[in-house]
Amino acid sequence: MRPTAARRDLAALLALTALVWASALFGGFVWDDVGQVLEAGFGPSLSWLGRVFRTDVWTSLENGRPPSGYYRPLFVASLGLDRALWGLSPLGHHAQNLGWHLLAVAAVWRLGGAVSGPRVGLVAGVIFALHPLQAEVVAWVSGRADAMVTAAALGAMAVLLPRPLTPGRAIAGGLLALCGLLTKEIALTALITFPVWDRVRHGRLGGWGRYAALAVAGAAWLGLRAQATLAAAPLDERLVDTLKRIPELVGLYAALVVVPAPLSTGRYLDYLSVPLATSLAGTACLFALFAWGLRRAPWVAVGAGVMAAGAWLPTLIGMTMTRQVGERYAYLPIAALALLVASLLERSGRRYLPALIAWGLLASALVQARVLDWRDPVSLTASEVRATPNPYAWHGYGASLCADGRPGEAGPWLSKALTAERPFLLACEHRLQCAVQARGLEDALAAADEVMAACPATPTSADLTAMVLARGGRWEEAERAAEVARLSPETSAWVAVSVALARRRGDAAGEASARAAWAGDPAVLDTQVAVLLAP
Repeated sequence: MRPTAARRDLAALLALTALVWASALFGGFVWDDVGQVLEAGFGPSLSWLGRVFRTDVWTSLENGRPPSGYYRPLFVASLGLDRALWGLSPLGHHAQNLGWHLLAVAAVWRLGGAVSGPRVGLVAGVIFALHPLQAEVVAWVSGRADAMVTAAALGAMAVLLPRPLTPGRAIAGGLLALCGLLTKEIALTALITFPVWDRVRHGRLGGWGRYAALAVAGAAWLGLRAQATLAAAPLDERLVDTLKRIPELVGLYAALVVVPAPLSTGRYLDYLSVPLATSLAGTACLFALFAWGLRRAPWVAVGAGVMAAGAWLPTLIGMTMTRQVGERYAYLPIAALALLVASLLERSGRRYLPALIAWGLLASALVQARVLDWRDPVSLTASEVRATPNPYAWHGYGASLCADGRPGEAGPWLSKALTAERPFLLACEHRLQCAVQARGLEDALAAADEVMAACPATPTSADLTAMVLARGGRWEEAERAAEVARLSPETSAWVAVSVALARRRGDAAGEASARAAWAGDPAVLDTQVAVLLAP
C-alpha cells in the first residue's frame, strides 16, 4: 500500500475511534481515582517527578495508602502531568486516556500491517479500537496504564520489525520498549513475542541489532527497578486459590471477548460464580479460534497466543490482591486476538466486510451504553448491582450513595452487604458511618448490631459502635466497645463514652482519667458527652 493510502486508512481509523469514544471525555473520577488523583500529593510544579522513579505506585502518590510493589513510574508521571495541567478538572484527565487509546490503536494498526499487510492492520485496529470491553481502560482515569503499555510495547515492535534497521529506528524502538516497561510490567511478556512476529514477517530470525535494542531497554528497566524501594503485599494462600480458578476465569474472559455482556466492575473473586455453560462456551470459542489459527496461520496464532496469555496471566496477581476481576485485564489480550482474527479473515477473502461493519455498529452502540456507567461513582456502582448483584456490589453502591450525601438510600444496601450469607467485611465501617450520617438512632442501632454480628472487633469500628450504643442507652455494651476502641491511638470517640459512663456512676477520678486521653478541644468533648447523657 502506498504511504498516502496508509496514512488515509490510519486517519480514518483514528477518527472513527475518537468519534465512538468521545462520550468518555465527560466522565468524572471514580474508584482508584480518589487515591491516585484527588488525594495524590502532586503539586502544580513537576518537583514530584524524581520520586516516581524511586518508589512504587501508591508510595509515589504520597496519599498515605499502603505500598503495592507495582513499579509504574510513567503511569504515575502521566497522572502528575494531568494534575499540573488541568488541576482536578476531569476533562483533561479523560482526554489523556482517550489519547493513549488512540495511540494503542495506531500501534495495533502498524504492527498488524508490518506483520501481515495493511488490510490486516486495519481490520485488527477496528476490532481492537471498538471492542466494548475496552471501556474500563478508556473511561477510567486510573485504568490508562493498560493503554499506555499497549501503545508503547506494540509500537516498539512495529518500529523495530522492518529490515534493515536504521539507527533512528533502533533508538526509537528501544525507547518505546523502555517506556512500556516503565508503565506496566506486562510489557515484558508482550515484547518477548517479537521473535515470533519477526518469523512471520521475514520467514526467519535475524537483524540482531533489533534484539539488542530490546535487550538494552530491558537492562535499563531492571536497573531502574533495582534502585527503587518496593514492598509487595503478601499473597499467601490467596494466590493458590486464584490459580485454582484459572479455567473458570479463562472461560469468563473468553466469553466476554466474544459476547461482551453483561459488562460489570462488580465481579469479585470471593463472590464470583461463572455459569458452567458460560465458561465452557468461552473456552470452546477460544480453542476454536486458535485451532483455526494453527491450521491457517500457525506463527500468527503462536504469537497471538503467547502475547494474550503473557499479558493476562500476570493479572492473576492483581486479582489476588484486590479480589476484583477487572475488564481492563483483557485490553492487551484483545490486541493480540485482534491480530489473529484479522489475519484469518484476510486469508478468507473479502467476504467478511459486511460482518465486520455489522459488528462495528453493534460494538459502537454497546460502547455508548457502557460509557454512561462511568459518569460518576453512583452510576458505576448502580450498574454493578444490575449486572452482577453480590455483597461487593451492594457495598459499592451503598458507599457511593453515602458519599453522594444520600445516607438514607445507602443504609439498606450496606445492610444487605453485611447480612449476606457471606458478608462483605469492608462494609463494616461504612455501614456505621452512613447510619450516623443519616442521624436516625434506630437505624444506627441496627447498624451497630449488624456490625457486632458480622465484623471482627477492630478499634476503629468499636469506636463508633460505642458512641451509637451509648446514645441508645445500651451502656454495658458501649463500655465493652470502648475498651476495644481505646487500644488504638487513632480512635477518640470512646473518650466521650468513658466520660459519660464515669459521670453516670459518679466516678470523678474515672472521668478525669478518661478526659486525660482527649487531645482535642475540651468544649467538643463536653458537647459529645452532653448528647450521650441527654434523655
